[in-house]
Amino acid sequence: MSGSGGSWTLRYTFILAIAVFPLGLLAEHFVRPGSGLPASLCAAVIVAAIWWRWDLRDRPWFWGTVIAIVALHIPLILFVHWTTRWIPAAISNPFCIVDGLLILGIFNLGERYIDHVVE
Repeated sequence: MSGSGGSWTLRYTFILAIAVFPLGLLAEHFVRPGSGLPASLCAAVIVAAIWWRWDLRDRPWFWGTVIAIVALHIPLILFVHWTTRWIPAAISNPFCIVDGLLILGIFNLGERYIDHVVE
């Protein structure tokens, strides 16, 4: 998958789910019961945003921004008390969508302003 707005197929979605599944298991076991799903969803959103903007991979600011975004999500997983009860996707998905849009917005700001300052 290359470039901005690449084609998302069921195969890519399945690969993404498999890639973040172990993180959820680790968070569930080592952090706190109930933190596995939020950790997996955060990781999936971050990986999807990186995948979506893979065209920026050769810019150093992009990877610094990714590190900052991950660093901001870690306290969210560690310090928020997550429920162990089932949460419908209709409730969790809007939060994931907003998170993904914020991340993509940050990438767009970096592309718009940092790239023009460097040039």
